[in-house]
Amino acid sequence: MSEIFKNIRGTTRVVFKIGKNGSNIFVRENPPSTLEGFDGDWCLINGTFPTILKKTNNTWIDINAKNLITITGNYTYVPVSHHDIIMCNNTTAMTLTIDTVPPKGHTFDVKDSNGNSNQNNITITCTNGITIDGVTSIVMNNDYTSLTIVSDGM
Repeated sequence: MSEIFKNIRGTTRVVFKIGKNGSNIFVRENPPSTLEGFDGDWCLINGTFPTILKKTNNTWIDINAKNLITITGNYTYVPVSHHDIIMCNNTTAMTLTIDTVPPKGHTFDVKDSNGNSNQNNITITCTNGITIDGVTSIVMNNDYTSLTIVSDGM
């Protein structure tokens, strides 16, 4: 990327400035340290899931930290962001299928959002050799329960 774009000084550093006294935009593979940048600056992290950070109150914040997915029936999960939340709004039993290994460190939550899983179970099923704590299937059968899954990338 640095070979294609040049900042206002004409160098190929991966820091760009918007306007004469505007915000900096950092482009990199890893997040900047807390000491880098000023409030209002942006950082684009180029990785498996591209991330946009904004510095606010001297802290870099992921502006897309969680992604809400509402489902009402059977669903095959595909990772969308670093942290997806799957809200199961079911009136019948449903199956959430995981058939692709999310990247290492990827987190997602599964939530019985309408308190129906005691009567209408939510089954999380893994395929293609994927397991959750060594098992290929988990049944959520307590109303309003939630489950957090963190991928080891394997």
